[in-house]
Amino acid sequence: MPKSSSIDVPGTVELLHETLLSISSACAEFPVRISRTSIERMIRKGVRGVRLETLLVGHKRLTSREAIRRFLTLTQGEPPPPFRPGKQAGSQKKTEELRNRYGLPESGYTPPH
Repeated sequence: MPKSSSIDVPGTVELLHETLLSISSACAEFPVRISRTSIERMIRKGVRGVRLETLLVGHKRLTSREAIRRFLTLTQGEPPPPFRPGKQAGSQKKTEELRNRYGLPESGYTPPH
């Protein structure tokens, strides 16, 4: 009798019990219509470290409405940090050094006469 092997793939079991969609159909499930290429990128590379969950059935890749909701929830991270004047001060110093090195005017742009 041949040995059976089991592969534990996180998310696969959940997807089997959800509303499955082809990748093309999934385009219409996002709040704004997006391209198939964008969804494929979400699957391969992810967004903010989160990849869209999928299931491969034969040669067809599927996702689910619920997986899209989870993906959107997880990728709606915190807003970028607020502006910090201390960081700009360092870049202003660098800008000033470059201006002095290359003899650039203080305004940064002088229109032609």
